[in-house]
Amino acid sequence: MKPRSYFFILGCILTFFCCDNSNQQQFIYIGHCYNWKSENGEEVDPRIEKLDLKSYQQIWLGGDVCGRTSAQSSTLDYVDKLFAISSPNTHWSLGNHDINKGNKILIQQKTNRPSYYTADHEGISILVLDTNFGHPQLPASDSLELCTALNQQFQLLQNLTDTIAAAKYLVVLHHHALLSPKLGDGTKKLPDVFHYVLPQLPFSCTPAGTFEDLAYPLLKKVQDRGIQVILIGGDFGQRAKRFEYKNPDGIWFLGSGINNSMDKRYQPKYVTNLNPDSILIFNYDVKLRQLDWEFRPLGGDFE
Repeated sequence: MKPRSYFFILGCILTFFCCDNSNQQQFIYIGHCYNWKSENGEEVDPRIEKLDLKSYQQIWLGGDVCGRTSAQSSTLDYVDKLFAISSPNTHWSLGNHDINKGNKILIQQKTNRPSYYTADHEGISILVLDTNFGHPQLPASDSLELCTALNQQFQLLQNLTDTIAAAKYLVVLHHHALLSPKLGDGTKKLPDVFHYVLPQLPFSCTPAGTFEDLAYPLLKKVQDRGIQVILIGGDFGQRAKRFEYKNPDGIWFLGSGINNSMDKRYQPKYVTNLNPDSILIFNYDVKLRQLDWEFRPLGGDFE
């Protein structure tokens, strides 16, 4: 073999080992992204429509994707084209706008998943919660049906926290805020940044209790075992554009959502922040099993 060939082969080997990015993955989290100007609630924010999402290994949706996401199957077809909601790499915690004046069953048929479930990805356990049960803006459910769903979701969490072992992270995706003042550091009032702060919603009927009463102690046990717990809420963007808080137990609470497609002439009182919107990007090193995140401004006409 000629010397020149040796150098060529050596160069290829060095390129492979020095420039291989196969261990580097990116995830995107998008919450509250409906287009306020959509007449029938069938569209997402046009800035989100323009994003190239094919480069992300995971797409995490924080709910309120459209104003009336499940009112028609055609809207779900449109959402599927944008976010690949039928893909196992897209995880969606439903918001009240996703199911209000719509049909939750259509979403389940499109995603082939229930509204609460678990999944795994390269050392990350993902828990998707349905935080709409008992929501005051939604039609009241049959009490037996409501309690059955709540109990099953709580059982899902119990099973996960009892068996989780190999994961480095537990990521909990949800829409409505689960962070209550009692879960803070006790020295200062946590900012009221989520749209609807509803930690008082029931999390189970048997036993009866809230997220704070029943779910949080289980998540704390996971955290105490050395598995980093990260909760991400998507009912966000109206009062703040980004939120990250690590409580004394070491658990992270993140909030991310967008809002500025709203017509400022008809600004509701609960919308108090019109700063530039942000999206949440996660960088994951699969080999090192290291997950980091950053908030990135969402540019465009509504900034």
